[in-house]
Formats: sequence, structure tokens, C-alpha cells
Amino acid sequence: MAFTPEWWSVSADWEYMLFNVKMERQWRHSAKGTYVVYNTRERTMIPLGSAGSNAVQRVEWAPTGHRLQFVRDNNIFVTDMMREIQITEDGSDSVSNGVADWVYEEEVLGSSASGLWSPDGEAVAFLRLDDTKVPVFQFQMFHPQNRSALYPENIEVRYPSPGTPNPLVSLFVCRPDFGGASAQNSKASDNPDTRTHPQQISFESPFAPEDTIIVSMAWLTDHSDRLIVHVMNRVQDHLKVYMVSTNPKQLSGRLVRQRNTASAGGDGAWIEIPSPPIYVPPNTVANLTTDGYLEVVENGEYMHLALFSPPEAAQPVRWLTSGNYDVVSNRVALDRKAALVRFLSTQQSSIQPALYQVALNSNSTGAVPHALSPPTLKSASARLNARGARHGSYDASFSAGASFYMLSYKGPRLPWQAVYSSADPGFEFVLNDNANAEHELAAFNLPTTEFFEIANDAGDMMNAMAMYPPDFDRSARKKYGVLFFVYGGPNSQHVSQAFSLDWMGALVSQQDVPGMQWIVVRVDARGTGHKGRRFRSAVNRRLGVIEPADQAAAARHFQTLPYVNPHRIAIWGWSYGGYVTARAVEHHSDVFRVGMAVAPVSDWRFYDSIYTERYMKTPLMNPDGYAASAVSNVSGFAGARFLVQHGTADDNVHMKNTLALTTLLQTNNVPGFEMALYADSDHSIYTYGVRPALYARMVNFLFRSFHELENSEFSYWAHTDPNDDASS
Repeated sequence: MAFTPEWWSVSADWEYMLFNVKMERQWRHSAKGTYVVYNTRERTMIPLGSAGSNAVQRVEWAPTGHRLQFVRDNNIFVTDMMREIQITEDGSDSVSNGVADWVYEEEVLGSSASGLWSPDGEAVAFLRLDDTKVPVFQFQMFHPQNRSALYPENIEVRYPSPGTPNPLVSLFVCRPDFGGASAQNSKASDNPDTRTHPQQISFESPFAPEDTIIVSMAWLTDHSDRLIVHVMNRVQDHLKVYMVSTNPKQLSGRLVRQRNTASAGGDGAWIEIPSPPIYVPPNTVANLTTDGYLEVVENGEYMHLALFSPPEAAQPVRWLTSGNYDVVSNRVALDRKAALVRFLSTQQSSIQPALYQVALNSNSTGAVPHALSPPTLKSASARLNARGARHGSYDASFSAGASFYMLSYKGPRLPWQAVYSSADPGFEFVLNDNANAEHELAAFNLPTTEFFEIANDAGDMMNAMAMYPPDFDRSARKKYGVLFFVYGGPNSQHVSQAFSLDWMGALVSQQDVPGMQWIVVRVDARGTGHKGRRFRSAVNRRLGVIEPADQAAAARHFQTLPYVNPHRIAIWGWSYGGYVTARAVEHHSDVFRVGMAVAPVSDWRFYDSIYTERYMKTPLMNPDGYAASAVSNVSGFAGARFLVQHGTADDNVHMKNTLALTTLLQTNNVPGFEMALYADSDHSIYTYGVRPALYARMVNFLFRSFHELENSEFSYWAHTDPNDDASS
């Protein structure tokens, strides 16, 4: 069999290799594919699945041996390469086992996987999602390049909007028994030993089924006897943590701790979805006689690393970090042999995440985490010092056991990646130092970037960055326009020291074109991350109110600078950034005379429930907040130029948002706006290679808009009676 695999992986015992030979993307994190398994000893290859199905939705090797779980037709199967056991049988278009539905994939798990092998490979824990009552959203694929496709294809997806039913979630555990299975493929329900059947976990003091979101789970064991499960209520201001015994005779979930921000003394804002905890065995350090776990939890204003021991503890036995910075929750690893915890944090700067380590037996009151980035090896230091690529933004990933780690320098200079060892301080393996790219880029006169803070009207200091032309002139001899590039979603971070080359870099470099002298600015307004809970939760129950106001405050500052043309201030953004753009034009068009929105929300009642209700509560709980957050006032658009672009097959932010906005502008006879739709493109707008056209349209619109604003006032449209029938 000859094929070119798109993806491959190896079993834990290295006896089998898994290849994907065909992949069909579904949603952001999911795809269906055809897989084959290669036996490295016998050098034979067989299709995965008894029917060789091309609709396998998810695959995962067990941590030991060569068992493999996979999902097909929303049912879980497990194979030992000799036999195949079907674990669940109720999978359907509305019931998913071991794989996420649309909203769990997008807003809860950030993955298509909702099944988890135990560390010993003996058990599987998985979520069952029942979408039977979740409303169906339909969109169309037009296939415009297929002249024989006379009618559009209808696509359906279960999509809960605010106030509508969410999927009903339940947790199951099963123990596949290949010893008791027949030589043929079978179903778990056929096995007389009921321990092999999926067993549902019940929880102590649970939320109502329709009010329950299981947000994370992890095995707290080296075997298969215990799980920790985090459960939230629908609006995500109440978190319950359960210790689950998976003993077949004692299946239960005991409540061990909880947090409710809606109770007395709480701020009423949302709780961030936690990353799965990390198991700590007993005697990992001398003074830890019981086992426990590490988890990143909120400690005052910031997210910090806590050790809970015993696992049933309601409070941490110790805090490993403290201070006015965040530990990045999904970048934590435990090196058991060295009793060290390695983690990414913003201790150095809120826009400069870096890698640190701390001893497991440390106490935050006296411990100072040791920085692992930038690397201190002489060979690395000499190379990086020469390129000026030491201090900046870092990321990290860890080997199993965390004795090796890959350090990724993200910027602001050219990125590089290298592997280091905790056991051997002299070890360094450079994966990529981008030396060739460094040499090639030296021939170009690239834009320069500065990072700084800027105050909003409330006196809060906001992170900001500005990209300047290569030959930037700070005197008043040349006047530059300023293009604000905004995102602004809750707990996001848009101001970043990561290296990038994009269309905006090309824009600011076009200094020889009249009217095209630009600076590009990013500002992380209130609501964004790594500046503390108060700063982050300021948008609670009122999305779209203070984010554009903070952007406008920053823009007014730039209007006072001697090298800025105060009449040439524009703003653009994508998704949440498109929403902030529309709101900025709606309420601050005295500053932002041009706005360009891509795939924007225009009314939060049109978006999905789990994301929206996290920040806005339900429409019944917060009707005034929903009304105030919708784009509804056309007066700001009347004096500005506005471009909106959207993909017709956007499963995330539905095209209805753009149609609702443009219909509002049309019915109120608002001049100066344009719309572009991209056939069959989803939220990323890539289909048929149209992304360059999207950027080109924005550059063209930016140039034309200010030319027209400065040379005319749309006299025809300004005096047209909306009741006149132009066709008569």
C-alpha cells in the first residue's frame, strides 16, 4: 500500500504505528479520517476498525502497551490489534460518546476528545453528550466552482444559543476486558462481567442536569482507581470539584471543594475553566506522605500554582507561587525524579511569558521560582546574544516525565527552538535557530515595534504595542494615520512579543504611496488577561461597553502626538475584534472614522450559550445587558466609513450577525458602508484561496475611505429620502 500520511503516532510499546491516510475537517478542532495500523514486527498493515471506516472521529493510544481507543459514528471502540470491543451503542446524530459536540469542542474542551485512558491503560473515562434538545442551526455550502451543483448543500449542527437548552452531559467509566472477550469483535454489553460495561458516575450535591457543564477531568492515580472532575453551573460562576472513585463496587463522585462567586462576598463574575490537575504520588518529596495534585487556581487577583494533599483537601497544603503575575495553567509539568515543577508564567512581564521551575516542597512565602528562560548555557547565550534574541516571549512543552523540555523563543526577534535536560545542565539540542531566515531578512528594511503602557479614562494602565514604518520620522514633518488592530475578548491577550510578518507590516512599509503612511497599534483593554481579576472581570455582564471606550481613549492619546494625523484614525478586528470594531464605530466615530470588521458578532443572542453566558449570564438574568451590548445605534455609522466581511459557511459566528447589522444600516439609509461575503468560507475565511482578497479589500477600503472623507461628504446619500422609490 502506497500512501502519504497526513499524521502518524506510535504505540507506547513501539510495536505498532498508526497512520492517517485521509482527513476531512469537520469543525475547528475535529476531523474524520481513515487510519491504518502498521505492525513493526511483522511488517504488516491493516485498516483501523473492522469495516475499515473512513469516518473515524478520534484515536488515542493507551499510555501502556498497544491498546487503542477510537470513535466512529459517535460510539467508542477499543482494540488490542487482535479484537475490537464496542464500548457504547447509543451514538447518533444527537448523542456523542468520547467525542465532543460542537459547543463542547469550541468552548469547553478546546479539543474533539472527551475520552481519557487511565495511566495503566486498564480503563477509559468518557463524557456522553446528549444534544437531543439542543436547537439545530443550518447553513449552506454553495460550491460555486462546481457548475453541476445546481442547489446548495444544507449543513446542520446542534448549536445552543443563549437561553436555549445545552447538551446534557454525563460521565462514564469502563474497563475493557479482552481476556473475557471472544476471539471475534464484540460489544461490551455482550460480556457477562458487568464491570466491562460503561458505568455512569453520580455526583454528590449535583447541579440540575440542564445546569451542568463538566469542564475538565483527570486521573489522580498511576492506576485506574480515581478521577478528579471539575463541574460548573450553566453561567459558570459556581465550580464544584469532585473526587471520583472508579472502583466498580463504589462508583461515586464526592464533593471536596467548591467556589461560588455569586454568593455573599463574591464579585459575581465568571470562573475560568481550569486545566486538568497533575497527580503527585506519595513520597515524591520527603515531607509529603500522602498523594495529592497540582492545580493552577485563583489566589486573590492572579492564577497561581497550588499543591493539594491529601486529594480530598478543601484548601491547598501549600502555594508554590505567589505575586502579581499569572501561572499559565496549561503549561505546567511535574518532574517526579527531581521533585521540581516547571511552568510558564508572566512573572517577568504580563506580555513576556517565560519558563520557571520551583521545588515541590517550596512555600511561596519564601521561594523564588528559578528562571529557565532565557537559557544560560554559554553556547546558547553566545548565539542568542549575538542575535539579540534572548529576552522576550517564550513557550514550552515537556516530555513524558518532564525530564526534558522544549523551549520556544517566540519573539520579538526571529523564533528559535531547542531541547534541554533537567538531569544534564550541559545538554542542548537546537531544533531550529532560523539562521537562514535571519540572513535573508537582513536584506529587508522591516518595520520596528515598540511595547509600552497607556492609560484608559479610568486610570488603568493597558498593555500596548505600535508597529512603525522602517524609516519612521517622529518629527512633525510627516503625518501618519493610525490603524488600531483589536481583539479584546475576555481573558485574551492581543499585545504580544511574538514575531510576525503579515499584511499590516506590508501596509506600514508602503511609505512611498501618497495617503498610505500608517502606524499599526494594538491595545489590550479591560477584560483581557494577565492584568489581574479586577481588570479582567470589568466586562462582566456588559460586553462591548468598556472595551471600545478603552480603545477610543488610546486613540485620543495618539491624536495628540505630533507625527499623527488626528483625522486618520481607523480600527479593524476579526471575530470578537470585529464586534469591538463595530461598537467602536457605533459609539466613538468622532475618533474612529473608518472601521473594518471581519466575521463580527453583532448581537450576543446570536452566539453560542456556553461562551456568551459565561460573561453575560442568560438573557432572562440580564436582559438589559444583552440589549445594551447589541449593535443598535446607527448614528455613529452615519459619519464614518464601515466595511464588514463574512464567510457564508461560518459555523462559529453565524452570518446572521453581519446580515442583522447591514440590514439595520440599510433600513436606516446609512451611507458609507460596504459588505463582502465569501462563499463556503468558515470563520477563518480560507476557502477557495480568498484570504488575500480579504486583505486587499481592507487596504483598498482604507485608502478610498479617507480619500472620500477628506474630499467629500457623501452629498447624494446624505440627502436621499429613505422613503423615495428610486425605481419610479
